[in-house]
Amino acid sequence: MEFSPARSVAENRIKNFLPKMGSHYSQFRNYDFGHGAHESVSCLSPWIRVRSVTEEDLVKASLSEHDFSKAEKFIQEICWRTYWKGWLAQRPSIWTHYLDDLEIAKKNFVGNLMYQNAINGKTKFESFNTWATELTETGYLHNHARMWFASIWIHTFKLPWVLGAAFFLEYLLDGDCASNTLSWRWVAGRQTIGKAYYASAENIRKFTKGRLGSEESFNKPYSPEEDISGHPKAIDLEALPIPDIENASGLLITDDDVRSWELFENHDQFSAIAGIFPTNAYHKHAIDKNVINFRKKLIKDSLSYTSHKENQLDFFDEENLADAVVAWAQKKNLKHVYIAEPAVGFWSEIWPEIQNHLEKYSIHISIFRRPWDDAFFPHAKRGFFNLKRQIPKVVSQFL
Repeated sequence: MEFSPARSVAENRIKNFLPKMGSHYSQFRNYDFGHGAHESVSCLSPWIRVRSVTEEDLVKASLSEHDFSKAEKFIQEICWRTYWKGWLAQRPSIWTHYLDDLEIAKKNFVGNLMYQNAINGKTKFESFNTWATELTETGYLHNHARMWFASIWIHTFKLPWVLGAAFFLEYLLDGDCASNTLSWRWVAGRQTIGKAYYASAENIRKFTKGRLGSEESFNKPYSPEEDISGHPKAIDLEALPIPDIENASGLLITDDDVRSWELFENHDQFSAIAGIFPTNAYHKHAIDKNVINFRKKLIKDSLSYTSHKENQLDFFDEENLADAVVAWAQKKNLKHVYIAEPAVGFWSEIWPEIQNHLEKYSIHISIFRRPWDDAFFPHAKRGFFNLKRQIPKVVSQFL
């Protein structure tokens, strides 16, 4: 699979994978055939992460070739990322707690030999080492391998789940603050309270077709000693519909939704469009340069699809992003700035500062939410099953 930061590459992958989006995916999606052989899964997640291709694109494509009953499992997997984002959007304090716990774990495990062996792929388990190497070298891991990896990290090596989540976030091209953090919590038994995920050598052997798992003998399942009293209550999200474009308005495009400009049929009426990238947050989390470059290039790639003239398009990744955005707005004589709702995660640390700067200079801000998210997020208050039941009804709105 070629991970190239261009929408055209993803669209070509959709075309090639389309015949497998039905019963083939349902039957073979859990099999990890190894680096260079992930042909039973779409491998589109790095582009979906920034919405270079969107959830709607994939649902429409799958249903153009397969009945809903055949494509249902593929569509459900698409909706998992939406579910995680919606769940965290309604409980943003979970991200804050993760950051606090991560700082403590980093100090406590900085010289820990087990931790160093794990991130460098030098443990006694061949399978784990194989996945660690594939992750750091390619920026990708099969979803089933991610679950096995996380289970061994937590329940066998007894390492803090927050360090594992940070390791994944550092290298995954599709690393998403919501799905990555909450998936690791789930494996650790923190997300679905008291229900952890445990890898087994038998399961690994089965779903790697005997390629891995022959030598593994895992320890007795281990439950971290953490407070598992429950989750914070979900907050109510305000409606954020797509607004009309006011005069003297500009649009900001982020790494959370590089195609948000398409939500405005008349986006050429914006006085200016700019891509912005939260460099400080990426550096703070020690995100790998390949991930940073991949997402920056996808923002620029998306901007090239707009109907705006080249001299109306800008890109900012300065460390002092708030000042850069204000300077851009003033240079373009903007009275209004529009942006798709920044997701909980990297932007939680930077967007408030940008917003305060814009308001300080009397520049009005319009935040909107993609209709796909607006339709699904209300069903992400509890477990995935609640959202899963709504998929046929909600998806029909986008066909």
